[in-house]
Amino acid sequence: MPYTLAFTTEVLRFRPVLPLGVPHVTTEDVMVRDYVIPRESTIMMNILAIHSDPKIWGDPEVFRPERFLNADGTEFVKNKAYMPFGAGRRVCVGEQLARMEFFIFVVTLVKHLSFCMPDGIKPNYDYGHRVTTLLPKPYEIIAKPR
Repeated sequence: MPYTLAFTTEVLRFRPVLPLGVPHVTTEDVMVRDYVIPRESTIMMNILAIHSDPKIWGDPEVFRPERFLNADGTEFVKNKAYMPFGAGRRVCVGEQLARMEFFIFVVTLVKHLSFCMPDGIKPNYDYGHRVTTLLPKPYEIIAKPR
């Protein structure tokens, strides 16, 4: 199961559901390095940028679940820069439930179906935006009962 967990984790790193997280408002002036964020400013965490940073991930444009496994692939390893549910005191309260449900959903699909691309069709991982979420481009896929 470590590979399945790494796979679902990589899905949310590769294309986080809320690429800018949830907006927050500062309750007082905050100093970040040499910049002052004034009180009552709306701030958002750019999760997509963090998850796409080559300094952190090396090859962020490559879908590679193995980045979340130890060297022999037997244990899941979480990267502290992975934060599709936010971070700190304001992390999503539903994170554990969402991760469990997503894991069960993927395992159930893979148990009952096999997936492939139609002949001559290449996958398109591009995406657009819908206000606060990512919108996948239309694609074709074949799902066959096992």
